[in-house]
Amino acid sequence: MRSRYEADEIRLFGPPNRVSGTLPSELSKSTVVPISLRVADEISVYRARARAVGGGVCEIRVRLPRATPPGTYRGESMLGDEKRKVTVEIEAKERIRIRPRETVLSGPPGGSVEFRVTVSNDGNVPLAVPKVETIDIDDVRGPERAYGRALRASLKEDERRVDRFFEEVREDHGGEAHVAITEGSGSLMPGQMRELSCRLDIPTTVQEKRTYAGGMDLGSAGHGIVLDVTNGAKGANGRRKRR
Repeated sequence: MRSRYEADEIRLFGPPNRVSGTLPSELSKSTVVPISLRVADEISVYRARARAVGGGVCEIRVRLPRATPPGTYRGESMLGDEKRKVTVEIEAKERIRIRPRETVLSGPPGGSVEFRVTVSNDGNVPLAVPKVETIDIDDVRGPERAYGRALRASLKEDERRVDRFFEEVREDHGGEAHVAITEGSGSLMPGQMRELSCRLDIPTTVQEKRTYAGGMDLGSAGHGIVLDVTNGAKGANGRRKRR
């Protein structure tokens, strides 16, 4: 069976910013290797670096733009005095950033409060920004309260104290909250940045004068949400914590 690669072909693999491969070579010192590739129907030249790693083998590394889509790209290069064919296989790399990392909100049980975040797609695959995200919120002091109640509780027959502790933790669970993305949902392409307008619908299962925390996930990134539950007063817009 014939290989789809030629014996002297340079084959490189990896995400766009860390493409590398090895091949037999008697290279004695590090050198810059120009590689021309056809990407998006255009030929671009990249500066790769080759270095000897011993045993008659050299390693070649090259950086492509982060937004280079996954796929196989072909071209050619000069290694020493020899022209070589080049095949580069780019892996899918999801890299999402959300700013700020955390938002602090306040509002009553059953109410809603608005906030904004900025999302950037620094990977090479599109991000599907949903219209609604469901998050779990938990009392930040829930485990501490549950521990105290479990220690003081009179246990039922055959009930273990550790089981009572986890039951108490469950009782302090704030429930599921819905985050509606009112502006900015849809596909976010590599290299794009977008501000999202969001609305947190506070569940009726939370208790007044307690603080809850949860996380909204968008692709590989998460955004922390801290909710201070008020006693019925109208909630203020989100206060951003910069990190």
